[in-house]
Amino acid sequence: MVLIDTNILVNRVLKNHVELTENDLNILKKFEEIPAEQLFIPSYIITEFLILIQKVVVKRFHFDKKISQILYRNSITLIGRLITYANIINPTSIELTEALAINEEYFKTNKDLSYTDVLLLVTSKFRGLDLLSMDKMLNKEIEK
Repeated sequence: MVLIDTNILVNRVLKNHVELTENDLNILKKFEEIPAEQLFIPSYIITEFLILIQKVVVKRFHFDKKISQILYRNSITLIGRLITYANIINPTSIELTEALAINEEYFKTNKDLSYTDVLLLVTSKFRGLDLLSMDKMLNKEIEK
């Protein structure tokens, strides 16, 4: 069973519009091969994904209005399918509290992980789920 990071969804929508590395394409292939009943997506990842598509990705890649609209429609379609077929989960208060404590430690040591990354790590650990991400820093933590 697999928990996924936001960048999986972002790159899934972008793959026909930007050049991805071979490694990124391999990770996307893994994502696309996960049976829906084994796919777990935190609700906050859906929110972060839509914000990134609407506000960040369009500006970063200088997409015109037409491409921006296509990306947004594709994003809504993808999320609709995931909500229908995958397991959408919410963090527990214990997971949130643990992630805050760990995030504070990361902040002291200048580790470049966001609270969302730390919350994914905690959720993965507490629920016994594999974590799939394209984030190099997060993947280093997963390997520990």
